[in-house]
Amino acid sequence: MPNRIHGCVLPSSGEWLATHAAGAVWVWDVESGDLRGMFDGRLVAAAPDGAWLAIGEPRTTAGRRRIRLHRMPDGRLSGELDAGPDDKPVATAPDGTWLALGRPAQPLALYGMPDGRLLDTTAPAARTVTADDDAFDVDGNERFVSAPDASWLAAETGPRQSRTRVWDTATGEVRATFACPLGPVHAVSPDGSWLAATPEETRTTLLDATGGRSAPVPLGEHNSPVTSYAFSPDSARLAVGCQDGTLWLWDLDAPGAAERPDPRRVPLSSCAAGPDGSWLATTDNNGPDGRITIWDAVTGDRRNAFGSGRYSSCVVAPDGAWLAAADRDAVAIWEVTTGRLLHRIECPVRPGESLLSAATNHVFDLAAAPDGAWLAAACEDGTVRLLDVATGQEREVLEHPAITGRMLRCVVAPDASWLAYSGLGGTVVHDLPSGTSRKVDSSSRLLGISPDGSLLAGANGPDICVWVAATGETLHVLRGHTHPVKTCAWSSDGTRLASVGDHTVRVWAADTGENETTVRLYADPDDSRNPMDCRWLPDGRSLAVTGKQGLYLFETDPVRIGDGNALGNSAPAAARWGS
Repeated sequence: MPNRIHGCVLPSSGEWLATHAAGAVWVWDVESGDLRGMFDGRLVAAAPDGAWLAIGEPRTTAGRRRIRLHRMPDGRLSGELDAGPDDKPVATAPDGTWLALGRPAQPLALYGMPDGRLLDTTAPAARTVTADDDAFDVDGNERFVSAPDASWLAAETGPRQSRTRVWDTATGEVRATFACPLGPVHAVSPDGSWLAATPEETRTTLLDATGGRSAPVPLGEHNSPVTSYAFSPDSARLAVGCQDGTLWLWDLDAPGAAERPDPRRVPLSSCAAGPDGSWLATTDNNGPDGRITIWDAVTGDRRNAFGSGRYSSCVVAPDGAWLAAADRDAVAIWEVTTGRLLHRIECPVRPGESLLSAATNHVFDLAAAPDGAWLAAACEDGTVRLLDVATGQEREVLEHPAITGRMLRCVVAPDASWLAYSGLGGTVVHDLPSGTSRKVDSSSRLLGISPDGSLLAGANGPDICVWVAATGETLHVLRGHTHPVKTCAWSSDGTRLASVGDHTVRVWAADTGENETTVRLYADPDDSRNPMDCRWLPDGRSLAVTGKQGLYLFETDPVRIGDGNALGNSAPAAARWGS
């Protein structure tokens, strides 16, 4: 799921959670964390008990807007509403039998749910009440909310909507006035006692809607702008979703005591999967104290963390016994089960030579031999170092006159008969028994090798070229990314190819080159948080993706929900964590 969450709702049934992001509503199973399905549109409202969802479509050229009503949990279409361009949800019946839509200084429209039939139009006293010099009026964002039982109504008032005022809907009297706005993101607790507001985009404040506390109750600062709120059914806890992908959980009986940023939301640069698919390894290059982390692939829990450096590329031994990671101009090798450092192998620039592009001979990529006895490291100085895992010594240094700059990628054939490496100047295949090398491609940067070693994939800007390793013949050119592709990975059975670039992860059919699935992680293709790396788990369905916002795990088989909204080409079928 895209990282920026615009809204979320958690019904009292506790069975599912709905979130709104990137023009779609995503429905998740609360117990398992699996994605149940997705609807196109925006989240408008939901029944308190979770019996229905209201999904808004974009405005038509005539300015009207269709709101679809879906029964839950199966998502079946139950009715439609024809709303005006400025109509907003004002209140939902506590038992979910009606939904009120309206706009300032206009009568409310009351619709029976879940079929959407028009019940009545009315104008409560609170909609026309004035207090001091503040008319009940709101700015173009229509920032007003009501209690679940419609006993009160709150709105931003005053100069530039600098205050929040709460009216009693039965008497029209002012219950409370707070010296802060509701802000662009706000929510009401199920019992109607609390208002969660964002007077500043990174700050959450509680307002006592009962009038018992006259001053706002500050909860605290977040690392990035708040994008959504969700109260627990008992109104005891508040979940806060932020733009950077963190989720904060507040205990309202003791505010500030339980803020919980998701520990998985650290910037991650690379990932590798254990041979049995039960765990994943990630690297963190965000500062000198970066870590290697081992994650449980089923639960998403952290099993272990070790190391301290600026780690980029990583690779796991075929038997899962060791893990190697690039740490600037060195390669560190650890024992996976214990986190014990086995070797740290320096890769300095060769004597008598110097780097023109950097001060450090960075290691850009790693590849392991099929038997796990050695690994290859692609370096800044245009060389590939073959490193012995048992001794921690350098076996051999490979280079080719075609590579005129840094070495960016290296892959090893499944039978260890050859390896391919790529840099500024093209892609070269090196025959290991004979020691001879040949250039096979000039236009593409090497990205990956098929499981049987017959095919290579490379990037030519936003396009992916797939060619025959033995002859260099181009089989497919995969087009769809809008920005340069960073990396790609074949599934274990060789039938699919995953790629990351711009703001998306794409899955391609290896035999036809067709785009099967596109996962949109972020809204802006120029965002620096774009995905960095991807790896398939051995099951061939689960795809791990790393990026500036953490680790994601997707199941890529398409599923459907309700009236047939297919997920195949627009969303992952399930996301176990990090979505």
